[in-house]
Amino acid sequence: DLCLNAAIGQDACAQLIVQAAKAMEAANQE
Repeated sequence: DLCLNAAIGQDACAQLIVQAAKAMEAANQE
């Protein structure tokens, strides 16, 4: 269970980082 939770946590962090990067790129383009 701990390994599964860690994997889910890493996926969530990665998705947040990707979303933040996309938002920053969009802001820079405007």
